[in-house]
Amino acid sequence: QPVSSAASVFDVSKYGAKGDGKTKDTDAVRKAFSDCASAGGGTVLFPSLHGENLPGESPVNVDAESQHTRRYEHDYWAADQVRLRRPIASSNHTVYLTGSFNISSNTIVMVNEGVTILASTDSKDFPLIQPLPWYGGGSDYQQSGDLIYQSFVHSYRADNIRITGGGTIDGNGEPWWKCWRGDHSSSPCKGVSRPHLINLVTGSSIEIDHLNIHNSPSWTLHFSNLTGVHLHDVVVVNPADAPNADGIDLDCSQQVLV
Repeated sequence: QPVSSAASVFDVSKYGAKGDGKTKDTDAVRKAFSDCASAGGGTVLFPSLHGENLPGESPVNVDAESQHTRRYEHDYWAADQVRLRRPIASSNHTVYLTGSFNISSNTIVMVNEGVTILASTDSKDFPLIQPLPWYGGGSDYQQSGDLIYQSFVHSYRADNIRITGGGTIDGNGEPWWKCWRGDHSSSPCKGVSRPHLINLVTGSSIEIDHLNIHNSPSWTLHFSNLTGVHLHDVVVVNPADAPNADGIDLDCSQQVLV
């Protein structure tokens, strides 16, 4: 069964994350996940900075209707619209701008309602890693043998993971789509296969629930060589013209319930 509670809490704001949507919080976020891994697991908390945020108090049983309207720049979007704007921090919304990060075993990632984890568009914030052997390259250059950008949210050989909380993970995909449509050697692509938004590789007991997931640079939810996955109460929205922004890719995995 996926982890449902964890005594140790690693609050990214306590590690120095600003949540203002402008300051890069990468170091704070990665340090929180590193300490969680060293402790053998726990809850990595992305709190709203505009009220109380304790693990277990986030309304993870979010009414489905409430997930279809979120604040983006100066207007609202609905689930049937094709273009989502970049989220901004405000008096009631916290935005953690960060590079990619890794989740270890026995970890809850708690993204509170009113919080967006926003991906950096700087390719330097995405380490280059070996591609999955059965692809031989990234999704843009399969069988090329080239290194690929690590996914924004990543795990490898990790079990017992839950990502939840009622908040949003936003891949900030527009610059990646633009370079793919035009000059793929330009930034941020730089001739490398675009990063997936969430890629969990080789593990078991995974649950992703009560999240809004938007604007993936490429594939959105990629489950690779996993056993025991439960995906529910998740809203995935990418623009209709976002290249190869697949919603869910089930890849060499078993016992998966969507």
